[in-house]
Amino acid sequence: MSDPVNFAERVRLNQQKLASDLKSHYDFIVCGAGTSGSVVAARLAADLNTQVLLLEAGGTDETDVITTDLDFAIFVLESIQNNDN
Repeated sequence: MSDPVNFAERVRLNQQKLASDLKSHYDFIVCGAGTSGSVVAARLAADLNTQVLLLEAGGTDETDVITTDLDFAIFVLESIQNNDN
């Protein structure tokens, strides 16, 4: 298992990088990164000359469920189990 402190730091740095990569203009903005939104965004982005922003509503990633790898694994497994019922 990886070091939880190191994992949390990697998550934080990744979020900073993603935020700094935002552009001031996009050709398309797709709201909702569920199944349909992801497919639409992927097809639009297949044109390398097109700038696509895929937005998903949600809270911060800086929670224990996300930044602690064991908590994240348990969360994913519980989500899968709940969807099967």
